[in-house]
Amino acid sequence: MVITQFFKENPVLMAGVAAAIGAFWRQLKESATDLTERIFSVSMRVDSGQAAFRWLELWMSKHKDIKKVRTTHARTLDSYPEHETPFEKVIALTPGEGLHAFKFRGKRVIMYKHVKESERSHKVRVSYHLYMFGRKHDLLKEILREALELHLVENERGIQLRTAGCEGWDYQESLPERSAASVVLPEGVMESLIEDLRGFFSAGQWYANLSIPHRRGVLLHGPPGSGKTSTILAVASELKCQLYWIPISATWLSDAVLMKLLMEIPRKSILVLEDIDAAFVGRKRGESGNKNLTFSGLLNALDGVCSSQGRVVFMTTNHPEQLDPALIRPGRIDLRIEIGYPSAYQRATLFERFFPGDGRGSQFASLVPDDVGMSALQEHLLSHRTCADSAIASAAERWERTPELELCQA
Repeated sequence: MVITQFFKENPVLMAGVAAAIGAFWRQLKESATDLTERIFSVSMRVDSGQAAFRWLELWMSKHKDIKKVRTTHARTLDSYPEHETPFEKVIALTPGEGLHAFKFRGKRVIMYKHVKESERSHKVRVSYHLYMFGRKHDLLKEILREALELHLVENERGIQLRTAGCEGWDYQESLPERSAASVVLPEGVMESLIEDLRGFFSAGQWYANLSIPHRRGVLLHGPPGSGKTSTILAVASELKCQLYWIPISATWLSDAVLMKLLMEIPRKSILVLEDIDAAFVGRKRGESGNKNLTFSGLLNALDGVCSSQGRVVFMTTNHPEQLDPALIRPGRIDLRIEIGYPSAYQRATLFERFFPGDGRGSQFASLVPDDVGMSALQEHLLSHRTCADSAIASAAERWERTPELELCQA
């Protein structure tokens, strides 16, 4: 009676006690649910920042039970499809946000897809939570094993590309492979580069025996449009390497973020730092550089004690003379390859690639000035790809009238 009367005379206190009891009850139910899940089920979480997430999404897009879910998410597989491209190669449907259930080898799997926008980068982060009744994770592991096998089959061809973001590596759709023969460099350059890097990747134990860091750096320099990026893609295709691309001038990139990114690069991978001169001219910040990345931070990330092993760094620049010697010293840069304006040999070879067996490659090469870039040369041949006569006749007219225009196009 006294307690009842006390609470009646203190409604605020009574409301507080009721709220506390309610919160305690909710916490008790959540704890009981969590305890039940831990005792009677196993779970697995896969986040969108992981490679396994892409494997799992591909696997789910082909699973017969998951195809029946009503809430779906459309994922674009090919952003530039052609008319004859099958629809299944363009769009894949995966489960939408929320709770889903399916069977795997006769067992019920409960899956929750969680979608959240990052407050820092405003990027959408997705995770899959899979639950199964039982005490072992074997079947959940089998799901990932099947997903990996399907991924390997579906991606036997193509270059695996990862691009850097402020929260880690983002996994992109694979790029079309680029054969070494499709990139026309000075005679023997591509072959020597591929042979050098193939030997580097196979010599990991030799480096370890000598206690030498297993890293290699390549500097590609030359005018715009000369084929630096195409060379990197061809090397990645030939050696079956993953590509890791860092926008070196991004405003979010800092010393700490760069170090973290480089520590996560696996073996037999290629790191690409394009237009390195845009970030630093000498040791000073370039026009496109950001305030958070320092020159010393870049050097420490490239070959500091925490830097990854078994990988190759490709740097590209249009102005090698603007780079500080410390950045391109031996040990950081082991190979320097100039990819300049195409020589007569390259011009003739490119013509023969477009028109096999024509035999007039040398004639075409003699019509093109030495200061015409490879990209302008390729654009010209593409526009006349159906007629070699037209390609030769128009070359004589085009570069006789406006040779200076090609300097801009290059």
